[in-house]
Formats: sequence, structure tokens, C-alpha cells
Amino acid sequence: MYNIGICDDGKNTCAAIEEMILQYAEKNKFRMDIQVWYAGEELCQYLEQGGHLDILFLDIELIKLTGIAVGDFIRNGMENRGMQIIYILNSRKKL
Repeated sequence: MYNIGICDDGKNTCAAIEEMILQYAEKNKFRMDIQVWYAGEELCQYLEQGGHLDILFLDIELIKLTGIAVGDFIRNGMENRGMQIIYILNSRKKL
């Protein structure tokens, strides 16, 4: 079983990514547990409390704590080198 996380402040973006993952899992007979967060702070709290993710889809631009800061926390603060982080960016957001 794969533990997949999605962290994006856009609910539509999270839903679209989750749907793609579920379709892929069904087609390829993978078992996946998917969790969604809309803020980096919530995700960090989950991880600090012992939560485990194999793959994380992480928005670069979050409301308060940026995705880059969350990634830095995972790699350097928690010293987690095993989680695969896939950075995402909604092209409709203004940089």
C-alpha cells in the first residue's frame, strides 16, 4: 500500500489530483491511501505526530507556509530523505 499526500490550497486542484491517482491505482491494481491538506501547517503537524507518506504532491504557493518551506522542513527539519516530493503549481496563480 502506498501512502499518498496532496497539499494544495485549491480544493479543485486537490480533487483533480486525487481523481488522477485513484484512476491510476485502479488501472494498475495498486492499493493507495490518499490524504489531503489545504495548508502546509496542517501537513507539517501530521508529519510531526508520526504520520507517514511515501509520495507527496506539494503546491509551491500555499497561503501561509510555502511549499518550499514545507519541503525544507521534511528534508532538513525531519531529515526525511525517503519521501518522494512532487512540487506542483497551478498555472492560474499569479507569481
